[in-house]
Amino acid sequence: MQGEDRELPFAEHLIELRRRVMFAGAFLLLGSIGAWFFHEELFSWLMDPYRVAMAERFPDQQAYIQFQSLIEPIVVYLKTSLLVGLLVTAPLIIHQAWLFVAPGLYDDERRLALPFLVSTFLFFYGGVAFCRYLVLEPAITVLLGFGAVDTSPVIMMQSYFSFTSRILVVFGLVFELPVAIAFMARLGLVSSATLLRNWKYAAVGMVVVGAMLTPPDPLTQVVLAVPLLLLYFLSIGVAWLFERNRERLEAALPEGAAAPGSERRNRATRGAGDEP
Repeated sequence: MQGEDRELPFAEHLIELRRRVMFAGAFLLLGSIGAWFFHEELFSWLMDPYRVAMAERFPDQQAYIQFQSLIEPIVVYLKTSLLVGLLVTAPLIIHQAWLFVAPGLYDDERRLALPFLVSTFLFFYGGVAFCRYLVLEPAITVLLGFGAVDTSPVIMMQSYFSFTSRILVVFGLVFELPVAIAFMARLGLVSSATLLRNWKYAAVGMVVVGAMLTPPDPLTQVVLAVPLLLLYFLSIGVAWLFERNRERLEAALPEGAAAPGSERRNRATRGAGDEP
């Protein structure tokens, strides 16, 4: 169904929005409850890099994580369950948002949006996995190495969870770079030539972003900046493919035919011309 086929009154839009928000909230609640049954295993999964780093830096000490209040463990376990529940149910939550906006989109816009939604999830989960299995352990090892001689770490549950959850989410978000650039290239906002010409400035920006979003150790910043730069060059290739595909489509169109994706722009232009 095209976007103009059915225009709902504002009240019905609000009812539909409330319905989708309730479904999304129910998915998040169920996911968090399900994760709660495994909260100790999930937090242990987050602690594994710390255990390995402690075994390397402090082989004579047990890799304990402590808490300073009676409610700290349950608060951390609740946050862990909520985070995992959000990560697991994110596709279902985004699907509810898609069901809300999809009736107002044109067919070509739907065909454009769906691949980008799938790519968003794949790259985000890829970034989280990359951080968990390749970054956390060396980063924690380096940070523990900054301790003075004859000292030992006292790590609290809350601070450790904040550190690990933040860096996991940061890596998941920065891995969205190819998706964001590909989307802008598909809309014609950026070109592969421009991206390639400015790659040195982009590299400097990535180092700065890595320094701002990661712990203050050079290893973690480099480990974030290097994949960011590789993803940037991947984005250039994706933008080039979109450009070649758009050129082929435009060349194949009869003279005077509308290019794909121009339907909504044409309608907006007509609507603006009709205004007094």
